[in-house]
Amino acid sequence: MSCPHAMERTTPDLETSIRARQDPSATPRPHPPSPRHQLRARRHDNRVVASGSPLAWMVCRLAHHVGGDLMHVPALGYVVSGSELARSALLDTERFRKDGAAGAGAIITQIMGPSALANMEGEAHVRLRHRLQHLFTAASVTDMGPAWMRPLVDRMADRLHRGESVDMAHFARVFTGASMCHMNGIEVSGGEMERRALQMHEWGSQLVRLTSVRLRPLSPRAVRRGREVFEKLVSPADEVFRIGAEETIPGRLREAGLTAEEARGVIGMIMLAGMETTASAIPRMVALLSDLEAWPRLQAEPETVGAVIDEGLRLLAPLPGVTRTVAHDCEWGGRSLRSGRLLVVLLRNAMRDARVIERCDDFDQDRPIPDPFRHLRFGSGPHFCLGAPLASGQLSSTLSAMATAGPIDVVERRYARRVLIPSYARLVVRVRGGR
Repeated sequence: MSCPHAMERTTPDLETSIRARQDPSATPRPHPPSPRHQLRARRHDNRVVASGSPLAWMVCRLAHHVGGDLMHVPALGYVVSGSELARSALLDTERFRKDGAAGAGAIITQIMGPSALANMEGEAHVRLRHRLQHLFTAASVTDMGPAWMRPLVDRMADRLHRGESVDMAHFARVFTGASMCHMNGIEVSGGEMERRALQMHEWGSQLVRLTSVRLRPLSPRAVRRGREVFEKLVSPADEVFRIGAEETIPGRLREAGLTAEEARGVIGMIMLAGMETTASAIPRMVALLSDLEAWPRLQAEPETVGAVIDEGLRLLAPLPGVTRTVAHDCEWGGRSLRSGRLLVVLLRNAMRDARVIERCDDFDQDRPIPDPFRHLRFGSGPHFCLGAPLASGQLSSTLSAMATAGPIDVVERRYARRVLIPSYARLVVRVRGGR
């Protein structure tokens, strides 16, 4: 979704790219990223992950170089790195559960209650997801999306076309916060919209910060603080749930037959997952394409944006890992696993499994995503992310609009520190030659 004015200015370029696709000799195809650019992109994103959580980065590196597919880390638990074992763990809800005391589900339950999706297993979880499966289909996201996506994306793209600098980390926080406002029927506009969107994002970030790599039950004080923030996050949707329009998320939950308490848990979890991971993925994807000098190709071949997103998400893994609790003593992955221990599935490592994909640390949008990776980035199995179509749509609209502006350079970057989900605190970009 690009700015209308931007499209007027770039029409000749688009016509040239169309002619080039019809006649490959008309315009040379942009070169693939060079080894030097691949290395630059890798170094910067490694720093994003390492700055966010040095402990998580250390575990990732240790598992990658020493631990093999499955290793035991004292005081943490079992760590899975291989793609096949990772997929197996996410599909096996009998041995590895989200509602166990050692996983993130226990913390979610303390704050959001027992119906927040991320802390559910068994028949209750299956029934709830079945009632929600229509909520975030590609068609429903398309219906809900353009009304709030287009103005924000167009303003950002127009600034780039004018040669101005844009902080993509700030844009992503506003963009994702505003999306949650609009989809939950919280109507704001103008300057109030940005303030409210940033407020929503900050509340979500506060809840995420209550967890860490070393999961443990929250203290009573932390639980009180978490519940206060959760109340701020979801209470505006209470009235929408009662009387709001059916096209909003609360309205759809009401029509699906959920109780008010169930709706609160679902809305809270959707807000957390929908804001934090996407707000992280947008600037990291922008930085990746800039470091790889990959914008010219996306401008020449806008239809490849889906392949760019697929490969970018494989490489970046916005959610580096997910947790489960070992339900009972068992033999698995060549090890004896003990009941009640934490199982950490490192999605970042699993999607770089060199046995499954060549040049696993390199970006290559021309290769198909191997089957073992296809759904890992959004969590395979019964806990597959409901908001995957929404996240993909947000990335697609942002990158497509930016690509019309031309080659984009990073002029300033600052990595976020002490965060569970790796991100940029600041990523300022501008079109090459802009002011």
